[in-house]
Amino acid sequence: MKVSLMTLVTLCLFMVVSCIKVVPPRKYEGPQTVEALLETFGEKVGTNPEIDEKYPQAEWLQMLLEKGATIEHFGDYSVYMSDRWNLARLENQPEKWVSGQLGVPPTDDWETYKNAYIDRKIWERQQLEAARQTDPQVHHVLFLGPNADTIIPISGKHLVVHRSRGGASFTGSRLSDQQKFDLLFKGKHPWGWKVIYVDAADNILDEKPAPISREDLGMPEDVPWPPKNQEHLDRIYDEVRHRRMLEDNR
Repeated sequence: MKVSLMTLVTLCLFMVVSCIKVVPPRKYEGPQTVEALLETFGEKVGTNPEIDEKYPQAEWLQMLLEKGATIEHFGDYSVYMSDRWNLARLENQPEKWVSGQLGVPPTDDWETYKNAYIDRKIWERQQLEAARQTDPQVHHVLFLGPNADTIIPISGKHLVVHRSRGGASFTGSRLSDQQKFDLLFKGKHPWGWKVIYVDAADNILDEKPAPISREDLGMPEDVPWPPKNQEHLDRIYDEVRHRRMLEDNR
């Protein structure tokens, strides 16, 4: 029975970004006014009559500018307009208001939640732009920790590994299957990569966790470990399974 690495250790890739040079977005040089921004970007975003009626672009932009938002390029404009869709969905999910998720303090009042959510999204966008000022190759920013206030810029050969017993998920640049295998089963990092480990609660781990062990996967102590590669692991798994079937039939 062949068991893939994906099945055995639950390697869910939340975001895959190839290791390519990031081209900075074209900077908007016009004035930070509703009229100028609408003229430049207004027709480039998708429209939805229901959303546009609930949160008209002009009024939404005015509110963002008053809160201190700055539109540096089309990416900013597009993300801020998408936030309207998210709010329309969240308005009917009061359980999310009290959850404390998304970096928004818990509340049972919609207007309080909405205002805090918008402030949070502006702050997140500002953190991304600040990270890009330091490193133009930053393509994404993760917000980790219990309050989602730990900022992790992702650029180039940069990887965040979400570890759990017997498994992991990856956020960041692309790894080959063998690189994932070596990282999880041998503790071997790809050369030149920055790797950050976090636990199930998104807390950054101070030390690199131990490689996946026999015990993590429920393997007997007498099986060879660590496996050399996926094929070797499959053989070990098949041998253990066969041995257990024989024992059960005695």
